[in-house]
Amino acid sequence: MATKLSGLMWFIGIGLLAIGMLAVWGIFIKEPSVPAQVIVQPGGGEAPSVLGCPTDGDTSLKIDVKNSFNESGSEGFDVTGYLYKKVSNEAGGTSFEYVQSITDTTSPTAITIDCGYNYVFKPVSSSGASGDSSHFTSVLSGDSDVKIVDGWLEFTADSSNENIIVGMPQHATLECRAYDNIQRALMYDSADSSATDYETDGVTFTSTTNNATASDETLGLDIEFQCKAVQTDTN
Repeated sequence: MATKLSGLMWFIGIGLLAIGMLAVWGIFIKEPSVPAQVIVQPGGGEAPSVLGCPTDGDTSLKIDVKNSFNESGSEGFDVTGYLYKKVSNEAGGTSFEYVQSITDTTSPTAITIDCGYNYVFKPVSSSGASGDSSHFTSVLSGDSDVKIVDGWLEFTADSSNENIIVGMPQHATLECRAYDNIQRALMYDSADSSATDYETDGVTFTSTTNNATASDETLGLDIEFQCKAVQTDTN
């Protein structure tokens, strides 16, 4: 009887020792970490999952531009620009991937972009008459990550909707006239009988004589352009 009891106690002791070792071993063993979730975006590349991005990975974007010169109200106007997505390149740096051009910035229609990325919108001056100056100056409405850097608009698409309003000074149509420093007189352009008028782009300046006679180059050329920009709908 004593022998059986001793054997039973030995078996129980071995079992408790094994359980204790497993408990201690569990302190030093950790479960493998789960990699951060990624959203595979259309158009190539991967973006980290961003809190606020919808399950389909799309963001509806609107960029509205207001004339910062107009102090009397909210005056919008269309600006031409190019939208780029910031992506990581093989060298470990950042590249700019072209997304699309944007031309409607007055009560604009939304466009769809990939959520979870940083974007840059670069305006370009396509027409002096329409007044786009290719340089944003202020953020009038948008999330805290929306900012102006060197005249460019930068933001992060981190929700299903991004509605951004930025300010830009709408310059007027640029008009110039030419002054001949040698003849000390204003020059005519080929379509105007007056030499004192300011002209828009596309004109041909002739001479200080009239609008049909070319300048005499043997006397040398020293021409100075006097330019101004006046527009009634800006302050």
